[in-house]
Amino acid sequence: MDQSVKKKYNYWQWRTLIILMIGYALFYFVRKNFSITMPALEAELGISKVKLGLFLTLHGIIYGLSRFINGFIADRVSRKKMMAAGLFLSALVNIFIGLSPEMNGLFNFMDGEGKATMGMVAFIGSLWLINGYTQGMGFPPCGSLMAHWIKPSELATKQAIWNSSHSIGASLVAFLCGTFILNHFSYSAWQWCFFVPALLAIAGAVLVLFGLKDTPASVGLPDPEEIDDNAPVKEVVTEPKEFTDFAYKRFVKEMVFKNPIVWILATSNFFIYIIRFTILDWGATFLTQDRGLSIQTASTVVGITEVLGIVGTLLAGWATDKFFGSKAHRTCLIGLASATACFILFWLTPKEMGGLSVALIIMASFFIYMPQALIGICLSNQATKRVASSANGMAGILGYASTAISGLVFGALADKFGWNSVFEVAIALGIVGVILFAIIWKAPADGYAKADKLEHVIQKATELGAYEIAAFPSSRCVMRLDAAGAQKKLDRWQKIAASAAAQSGRGRIPQVLALPSFADAVKRAAGCELALLPYENERGMAATREVMERIAPGQSVGIFIGPEGGFDPSEIALAKEEGMHLVSLGKRILRTETAGLATLSILMYHIESVSEAEEERDQP
Repeated sequence: MDQSVKKKYNYWQWRTLIILMIGYALFYFVRKNFSITMPALEAELGISKVKLGLFLTLHGIIYGLSRFINGFIADRVSRKKMMAAGLFLSALVNIFIGLSPEMNGLFNFMDGEGKATMGMVAFIGSLWLINGYTQGMGFPPCGSLMAHWIKPSELATKQAIWNSSHSIGASLVAFLCGTFILNHFSYSAWQWCFFVPALLAIAGAVLVLFGLKDTPASVGLPDPEEIDDNAPVKEVVTEPKEFTDFAYKRFVKEMVFKNPIVWILATSNFFIYIIRFTILDWGATFLTQDRGLSIQTASTVVGITEVLGIVGTLLAGWATDKFFGSKAHRTCLIGLASATACFILFWLTPKEMGGLSVALIIMASFFIYMPQALIGICLSNQATKRVASSANGMAGILGYASTAISGLVFGALADKFGWNSVFEVAIALGIVGVILFAIIWKAPADGYAKADKLEHVIQKATELGAYEIAAFPSSRCVMRLDAAGAQKKLDRWQKIAASAAAQSGRGRIPQVLALPSFADAVKRAAGCELALLPYENERGMAATREVMERIAPGQSVGIFIGPEGGFDPSEIALAKEEGMHLVSLGKRILRTETAGLATLSILMYHIESVSEAEEERDQP
């Protein structure tokens, strides 16, 4: 690879990473400012913890739905525009919340004692629900942009670096709103906890819109896999140029909704966020009310937890690449188990031991950011980068569904039974999350490696009589063979073919090839007397039967099978030009590994039936 290309790629990679960090940190400025301001909203406006908890719950649910919806959208639109729009709209919501007391004369928002009426509570609550949706426009494009810009061998580490933006944003807004504004200017200055973060978010939206590019191709660079000298020997994702709606839905179904590891990870996210939100949303409140800290000290502690969370995030990424072979789910297990243990110790610590209580909460935050930082990359890897946003969107809705417990339920529990009951429930739920991660301990690092499927195809195709088996890339391939490991893979595949031939009683072992391009595969097929291409858009078995009946024993027949995303129309056109016959395999949509074997089975039946008929005819 040309050094100038590598230099340009490194510049754009770090530029993208830094802008994403700044942009996403600012999302926290216009989201977590609300949690820091809650003691002031309770004291100044008389809004109860139950109502505040309800705001948190509904905001979280809407946010989760938004991440789910926008996860699918982000895979198909300009990611930088979505992110910039989310920041700008979140800023507007915050400005209107800050202006709500100024609307008293118009809407009668304040009673005679200067407390909020139900009208004002409903107004702030409604705006916070809108904020929940606009906030969901931040994470999906970030996850997708990271998958498109970062080298596979560096993704866990770089993802962890980016993920520190969560902690950076949450800690800075805690210091800004709690330690500075509310402490220096009293609770009555709570409006500025919305105005100042909003102005910073608007500046961030401008930076994101004009500073980011959606893909390396938009600046004339290759995909990161092509310049990754340290990539492990495995199949890696090649991003399709474009999916049809049909192919995209089919791909999402296979890689996301029918992927059990994705479901376990997404569900685990629910329990991660229980622990995280208990600290992040209620930390300033329970440290002041249950452990007797001042608002300044409590806000500072929450800020410190986020700073230490950065360390946990970076350590998690490094440890995953260094010790766990990129199996980030193992690091997630260790982090969640450790955070839950800290909660248990906090629950057991006497209230008068404030220093130990603070230390345990800080350590819990340190550990919980390990799984929080890596759950996104776990999902991106398992689903493949083409639908990374979709998988993360599904996890987002489950993660933020946790606010139904961490917000409303915990607020009600604290009001009625005290804070000990909150930690008892949080601990129990944390243990459930640990069990889920333990279930997938032996899961592979990602969903890119599909060698098991290809090996299955090689084995069965050999048994069904294939003369030669060739793997080749197409524009919508889910995977391609890493050049560094090509020979190693071919040697293994050839051994599988030899074993299958011996098992099935074949005298000939088919040769297994790896062709460099679709065009090379077409040229090779041109040497066959007949080439068949099963295509989902072809309908009717009559044409298939007609083509099959033309095949005589001894003829060379090529069978072309497309990837999960299907062949690109341009590839179909090229195949037709080269004389390939498009055939249907019936009304059902078959998987890649099924379509080839089905075609071979039909062909084997036809040829052997014809051969037997000829033998019977030749009998005296």
